[in-house]
Amino acid sequence: MSANHTTLHSSGDEEPNHELYSSAVHKLVVLMNAGVFGFLQLSDLSAIGTKAAGSTSVMFETHRATFLCYWVLILIYAFLRIYEIKLRIIWFRMLVGHISHLFGALAALLLISVVSFIFSFIVVPLWLAWLFAVLYIAFREVINLPANSLAGVDPPNQLMSV
Repeated sequence: MSANHTTLHSSGDEEPNHELYSSAVHKLVVLMNAGVFGFLQLSDLSAIGTKAAGSTSVMFETHRATFLCYWVLILIYAFLRIYEIKLRIIWFRMLVGHISHLFGALAALLLISVVSFIFSFIVVPLWLAWLFAVLYIAFREVINLPANSLAGVDPPNQLMSV
């Protein structure tokens, strides 16, 4: 009768797939941040070409709080990335990895808001939807964790639908 019950076990393939996914997302976050920084430098160079002396300092002065928040988010992102690599518990590693992806993407959104506030205002609902979806999936796996740890035990009232 226990063959008819379906439980969600973490397979051996889940960890390499998550590491592949996580490294791809981290590369994308770094690429987005570098691209926006490059775009900011290009916009500064074009402003300097139009005889706007000291435009770099003006831009950094007008957006000082944004850049400070950006560096705080990047620091949190880097700390979580390092912590993700050192973790041994797979579900906790996945949760920390998802949270670090979200902090990296939020940092990129802050930089994008310096270039185009309207575009970042449009993308923020997508980021929030991503946040809620990732947290829902991660916490659903954590809640199902006690049921998964009962390997070999067949509780009579525990039926899980897939």
